[in-house]
Amino acid sequence: MELFGRMASSAKPRNEAVIDIGSHSIKALVFERGIDDAPPRVLKKMASHLPTSAERLRVAAKLHELMFFLVRETGGAPGKVTIAMGPYLADYSLASWPASEDWTKAAVSGSDLARMFLAAAGEHEEPDRVLWAYPTAVFANGYALSASVSGSMPSIRFLPKARSGQGASLSFAALIASLPRRVAETLDEARFAWGGMPIEFIPLPLAYLHALGCAGETSDYLLIDTGGEETMLMRVRRGLLLSVRFFPVGSHEFIRAAARDKGISFREAENIMQGYSRGTARSVHGTQTSEVASDLAIPAYPGQQEFRAGSRWNGAFVRTLDEDYHLGPLSERVILTGGGAQLPEVEAAVRAGAWIQKLSHVSAPSVRILAGNNFFRGMSFAGSVDGPEDAGLAALMQYALRRTDAPPRE
Repeated sequence: MELFGRMASSAKPRNEAVIDIGSHSIKALVFERGIDDAPPRVLKKMASHLPTSAERLRVAAKLHELMFFLVRETGGAPGKVTIAMGPYLADYSLASWPASEDWTKAAVSGSDLARMFLAAAGEHEEPDRVLWAYPTAVFANGYALSASVSGSMPSIRFLPKARSGQGASLSFAALIASLPRRVAETLDEARFAWGGMPIEFIPLPLAYLHALGCAGETSDYLLIDTGGEETMLMRVRRGLLLSVRFFPVGSHEFIRAAARDKGISFREAENIMQGYSRGTARSVHGTQTSEVASDLAIPAYPGQQEFRAGSRWNGAFVRTLDEDYHLGPLSERVILTGGGAQLPEVEAAVRAGAWIQKLSHVSAPSVRILAGNNFFRGMSFAGSVDGPEDAGLAALMQYALRRTDAPPRE
């Protein structure tokens, strides 16, 4: 098991890369850090489509291909690569792990916390799977000491302080990414292929949690990330990650429905749906965007039993939320992102009030659309991280930029 999924190396060129492994594509950015407070400079953006329902080993192989292309196109291996693992590659779970020892001092160092976390993680190893463990919070006697400890663990002074002569009972909240051992070994081969390239694997929710926290989003919210083949629901309360859920319905459900209804290919339907979601009508085989989209309208919830794309997404969304009813009322704050956030039907379903009335005291949610450029004060770096479809990649770059172990400049 690797604490934080980090892999060390002595190679330290100045460029860095971030790679987002989604349900239907792998996206990468190569960038250079700015000097002092200057923004980073994006050098290259790359993407590789994944086949529908690709096996995990196939996804790992596609990652190898993209990294080879990345190195070839940029003239050398990056000094650091940060890779976000989506649910098609890893299984996520949340855990609470007690530390193996009580702490009697008034403060605890980052190195002590890392040592205790590593010991706790070691007790959960599995023979056929590799677990990557990521701390999201530290507790002393049940009190949260740090809302987010992703990355390097900080030194923490206890609040409240332990009484004289009594130890503090420490525990960790952890986000676990579990992979079959063969898949993890295939991923690990990537760094050896390039002479020990330093690679850090993290779950995408950790990048969102970190980047949104840096942007001041530290209160309660529900994040909805609708990708191509799946949708992620991420609940945060007072800056603490409460739940990560997925359901296997994404924006491609709408595209496949359009292709079937109109007798056109998936790619043709994708093109016109992109035009529809951005408000720019296109025509393929005489089929107007608005005509295709009219077959996908989401009925008000609760409503019809029609098995159309909108109804399937809406039904899966509500059922998945119900799985976490024991966590208490939902916040009215909802962050909608991912490629599916551009579909008016998805936004309309989220803005409708009936679903949240069963899970909260509010009558309707307060919905914010999160785009990639929101993480950089409106900067999209020439369109590299522009709309909601790039929010995960932008969050990952923000996470990488905030790391303290960045490679030095040449």
